[in-house]
Amino acid sequence: RNRKYYRRSLTRNRVRDLDQIQTALKNGTSLVPTDLEEKLELPAMGKFYCASCDRYFINELSFARHLKSKPHKRRIKALKAEIYTQKEAEAAAGLTTDNGQG
Repeated sequence: RNRKYYRRSLTRNRVRDLDQIQTALKNGTSLVPTDLEEKLELPAMGKFYCASCDRYFINELSFARHLKSKPHKRRIKALKAEIYTQKEAEAAAGLTTDNGQG
């Protein structure tokens, strides 16, 4: 077993995390590259892109199939949930930042 190959395959097809996608959608920033040279490297020049799943598709048929699939619907449901902040995570763990004041 070649560990180097195994480790590389784990990170190769990495998509954006839910919190990264939610903040991009909330801020209105586009996840699709606007540079023409970058678009040429994408499947179908980045025309068929699912912003919620951060995936590109080669044609309209595969994009339409993806929109009806269970993984896409699960991702949409997960994106509707509210993002937890660091402060909420610390409060849930019992950590406070008030330093005994108040």
